[in-house]
Amino acid sequence: MMRYFLVLLLWGTAYMLQVAPRPSQAQQSTWRTPTRLYSSDGEVGLRPLLLSDRMGRLHLFWNEIESEDADQSRPAIFYMVKDGDQWSKPIDVLTQPQGRMDFPRGVIDPYGRIHILYGGLSEFLTYSHSRSTDPRSAQDWTPPLSLAQPPQVGGDITLGVEDELHVAYGMPSGLIYHLTSTDWGRTWSAPDLAISSSFPDATIAPGGVFLRSSPDGTLHLVWNVVAQPGGYPPLGAFYARSTDDGQSWSEPVEIAPPDHMVTAILTDGNGQVHILYTGRVGVGGRYHRWSSDAGRTWSSPLPLSSPAEGSGLSGGDLAMDSSGRVHAVFGLGTNRIIAYSQWDGGPWSRWRNIAQGVPGGLEGMTLEITRGAELHAVWEADHRDIWYAEGQTSAPMIPVQTFVPLPTMKPTPTPIIMPTEVAPTPVQPTITPAGSWETTRPQANEIPPSLTLLIGATSSLLVIGCAVIWQLSRRKRG
Repeated sequence: MMRYFLVLLLWGTAYMLQVAPRPSQAQQSTWRTPTRLYSSDGEVGLRPLLLSDRMGRLHLFWNEIESEDADQSRPAIFYMVKDGDQWSKPIDVLTQPQGRMDFPRGVIDPYGRIHILYGGLSEFLTYSHSRSTDPRSAQDWTPPLSLAQPPQVGGDITLGVEDELHVAYGMPSGLIYHLTSTDWGRTWSAPDLAISSSFPDATIAPGGVFLRSSPDGTLHLVWNVVAQPGGYPPLGAFYARSTDDGQSWSEPVEIAPPDHMVTAILTDGNGQVHILYTGRVGVGGRYHRWSSDAGRTWSSPLPLSSPAEGSGLSGGDLAMDSSGRVHAVFGLGTNRIIAYSQWDGGPWSRWRNIAQGVPGGLEGMTLEITRGAELHAVWEADHRDIWYAEGQTSAPMIPVQTFVPLPTMKPTPTPIIMPTEVAPTPVQPTITPAGSWETTRPQANEIPPSLTLLIGATSSLLVIGCAVIWQLSRRKRG
């Protein structure tokens, strides 16, 4: 009887070792030679916006000043779409008479419409959405709507679990406001104060607010803090969460230390949240932290590259494939390298340059995955050109989906909301004490997923083995 139990236990253990995730085994990915999508005589904005929809299409946006002559310059947001293997021609879908249209952020709703938010320092925070799933002309976009007046430093937009739109934006004094729309952007709530933090001689970095939603309804907010008046150096980044649609927020916690800035936040369907942050010039290093419990606790920092391999705030982004692996692109080598790496629960894979041979200073990279396995990266070079590279992972391909049929709605007037900054009682965020950053060891994610699965499987096999022994004993006595 004991022999049968030992055979069963050994067989089951060997089987679970075969099927359990292997954090140290990297997934294979290949990249094609990058191509230049666009070249401008004006000034291309720092970070292009790349979105993917459920049909497998890519939607590319960037802000641009069309002329260096201040008297003739006209700010615009340009748009291209990749359907199949072809990119459409660029077209300016949103414009304004003067100023800038910096830091475009966006989200695609279940009907295939694209919701865009833009506006940086000393500009209005402005919103618009496409009227159709193929918005290749300015007439396909709703009139721009101002959600916040200057001074504000840019914001972000995300889609909630009940199809409500959430927007968060920062103010120079360190305040962050949140507002929502439940009718697809036609009307918006009055902005509520989400975060009130006090930092002497500091401000929120322009474009340094990130907002994401999890399938459980949790909102995740990250913001970068920089010194005043020049907005440099970075003083770290902070995180807060809301479980009641933004009505209340947790106490801020430091998610990246001084001299570092968050460049991306990623959420998935299993309650995981991932943060990518980078070290400034002279500090360097690219790091990843993650939470497996919707932001309650966080892992220790995990390096993607060492400080010696490059520094600077050129950017970075994250995406997740159908197998649950996280992929990253980030800048290295004094803005001459677009590095790519992937993570499957253990150390990050050795990065490689996917922009080999591309000239100029490379910044503002963004990453998307279509059909669960197709990699897409874009970045700008010298504020003149837009470059694109595509790759392929070994993750399973996911069939494309169709959009939900668009409902018929009667048009209603959309109020223009221009909130003014208030001065509530400052709340000092929870900050990791100096000198203890690298030794901080949160409880989340310290046990690899494969070990957890193996422990659970071994326990189950022990129970099964005991049952087998008991049955054999009964038969022998009988």
